[in-house]
Amino acid sequence: MKEKRASPWALTMALQTGECLRVLDGFDEPVSSCVWAADQTFITGSFDKNNSICQWNVHGECVYAWPKLHRTEDLALSPTSAG
Repeated sequence: MKEKRASPWALTMALQTGECLRVLDGFDEPVSSCVWAADQTFITGSFDKNNSICQWNVHGECVYAWPKLHRTEDLALSPTSAG
């Protein structure tokens, strides 16, 4: 069963601590995915049309919300090349 909250876990390159950083409530539909970005922010995807895709800082503050109203089932990130 999918929850209507996001729970990002602390990850480091050397060690997966399993420490829950915080719980983000306020979704009206289940959160379907959560991925860490290289800049130490994370992105959530949700079935909630108002919070479909959001980028968060480690303090749990939304720093960017994608403007389209749609439902997100899954997310994947790719590193960009420094070229």
